[in-house]
Amino acid sequence: MTSAFERPRAWQAVLYATNPVVHELWHLLGQSDRKQFKEKYLSAFLSSRVSIPLENAEKLLSYLESGQLEFIVGCDHVTKDSDGRVLVEHTEPSGKQTHSYAFGIWATGFPQNLENSGSSLLTSMLLNGDITRHPDGGITVDRRTYQVIRSDSSADSQIFAVGEITSGQFFFTSVLDIICRHAKLCAESFHKIVRMSELEAVSMTCSPETHSI
Repeated sequence: MTSAFERPRAWQAVLYATNPVVHELWHLLGQSDRKQFKEKYLSAFLSSRVSIPLENAEKLLSYLESGQLEFIVGCDHVTKDSDGRVLVEHTEPSGKQTHSYAFGIWATGFPQNLENSGSSLLTSMLLNGDITRHPDGGITVDRRTYQVIRSDSSADSQIFAVGEITSGQFFFTSVLDIICRHAKLCAESFHKIVRMSELEAVSMTCSPETHSI
């Protein structure tokens, strides 16, 4: 925070400038390299790349210093007691601890594992072969057209996907300008594919009948 007050962060501007190509760089890495990056360097990358406004950082720091806010790592289980209070169980070096709260907000984002998404729709689509898991998380889509890839490796002409659900395919899907870019390209792809289908249907309807003599 001190350095942010004192001078511009030119290095962060460089990181921001990679937005249009970051998914292409991601695909240049091999599977083992992507796995290593996620396990060892992703947290550090995101802490530098996904910054928050300085005024928000000041507020959070003041809440921490005043005791109004604390960070607890290692959430294992969330339930409610008989009075409706939220109980959060987590593991500390000394053992299991339980904290009680009047309210709770579950804001963990989309899980890497589809089975943990809690979505009956995604679970059903996965079982039916309508979608497939991506090795790096989320579902597999065609990275040029955004069409969902089915279990038979075909691209679905009616189902398209963008956003956190494609985090394995595109790596970085948590920033608004990147999501907007993907949404724009997806919409253009959708329009092109639908238009081609319409033209093919018209062509088949208007083609002259052939007769054998």
